[in-house]
Amino acid sequence: MTQNTSFFRNCFLYKCLFALSFWSHISLSVEDELFTSVSNNFPEDDSKQKIKSLPLLYTNSNQSKADFDWVVIQNTTESLSLSEITNDNVKKLIALLSNFTQGSRLQNLTLTNVSVDWNALMEIFQTVWHSSIEYFNTNNVTQLSDIESYDFDYSGTSMKALTMKKIIITDMYFTQDDLYKIFADMNIEDMTIADSEMIHMLCPSSKSPFRYLNFLKNDLTDFLFQKCDNLHLDLSFNKFTALPICQEFGNMFHLKYLGLSATMIRRSDFRYIKHLQLHTVFLNLGNFSLYEPQSLTVLSTRNLHIAFAANQNFIFSLLYDGMSTSENLKIVNLRYTMSYKDFPSPPLMLLKKIKTTALTLDAVDLQWAIILQIFVLIWYAPVEQLTVRNLTFRGPLEEPTEYAFLPLLSNMEQLISLDGSMKALTLEHVRHKVYYFNQEILYRQFSEMNIANLTIADAYMPHMLCPNRKSSFQYINFSHNALTDELFQNCGTLMDLKFLILKKNKFESLRKKSFTSS
Repeated sequence: MTQNTSFFRNCFLYKCLFALSFWSHISLSVEDELFTSVSNNFPEDDSKQKIKSLPLLYTNSNQSKADFDWVVIQNTTESLSLSEITNDNVKKLIALLSNFTQGSRLQNLTLTNVSVDWNALMEIFQTVWHSSIEYFNTNNVTQLSDIESYDFDYSGTSMKALTMKKIIITDMYFTQDDLYKIFADMNIEDMTIADSEMIHMLCPSSKSPFRYLNFLKNDLTDFLFQKCDNLHLDLSFNKFTALPICQEFGNMFHLKYLGLSATMIRRSDFRYIKHLQLHTVFLNLGNFSLYEPQSLTVLSTRNLHIAFAANQNFIFSLLYDGMSTSENLKIVNLRYTMSYKDFPSPPLMLLKKIKTTALTLDAVDLQWAIILQIFVLIWYAPVEQLTVRNLTFRGPLEEPTEYAFLPLLSNMEQLISLDGSMKALTLEHVRHKVYYFNQEILYRQFSEMNIANLTIADAYMPHMLCPNRKSSFQYINFSHNALTDELFQNCGTLMDLKFLILKKNKFESLRKKSFTSS
């Protein structure tokens, strides 16, 4: 951790709240949180509280350093805080900590003003690692001797969080991997290395459980995690107004997962990362107020997941642009309470731009006419799999007189009978707020679909019509409904059907369904 100029520092301190994780999620909220320990149980340095003393050799915090080996800041049943650890007393410290095997009551350990050789420092960490200690704090640590390779045993730990602040490395010439690999491979959830002139950190050698990483006030450069194949950066579920994307994000060429949150999105927000080939982008848009159309199309990502505000009218430009951005698109909370006449229909040019082949919509509350308009768009698009969960539709249950994408067809039945890209439609957990409607309008639009797989589950569905013509259905799942023995009576058009799932319905006899095997 030598002196080095950091061009990361200002951006990450004041705008981005820099946090990194691997294959999991980070939870950060406000900048002040980054300056605190992971555990609220860590004692303050001037604490004199004593609940029940641990069996320490020296327990009087008022005694001077000259009289005793170290200074006891706090000594209780669950927390221990020591100061002035040196090469002279480090063996006694290790012997003391060895008594607290896993299952002991000691959970919190803080060591302040530590000045020891490299091997002694590693022995402290190794002893703590195999003890009952869950939260380990170090402050003002000076490493005295040469750094060399250390075979750290990562098995069997109780540790949940490690916090290291103000670490000084006196060895000017050493193999950096010998230092950084010790911490990169720690299988814990929370780690802080702050105010330590750290210039680098290795990628974990295996899948890591890191959820919270705090590298505040260091000298990090674009070499950070440079060799990580699956770098994961998650800043979602925070209180950002604008997207917190710094210029330095563009140097994270191995970034695969990016989680963000904002209340506004503009085209310029993604300019620093438009060249990155991302695997997944997650956008948490709570209390959302502004979206500039075409903003999402700047991204290059295979998967796009948008969680919109649950109590706001959805901005449909997010759907249209999302379909032009990623192969796999998932949107949560599509709610629109305004009139169908105010619904912003998709632009005609959109069909030429759509990339999505798998679309998932969750928590949908829309008028039936809007649902049909969106379905027409999807049917003409290259979407192969459409999944809709937790769907609530409202009336009136009738077809609109005009479709932006349907100038040559007279009705929906003509559309769905044509060949399209769609192979599978899944509707799960469906509810409606229409109490009187012509059921044939609803069921005919499903029975005539020219697709291979159809699932309508947990929809309180009492009936389904037999297709008018030979059907392409090969798989039908109507489980968890209210279907009776009248289903598909005398139906001879399901010639290609191979799988019919009807569990959790109201059937009295299975013999009447024997047509499926003939």
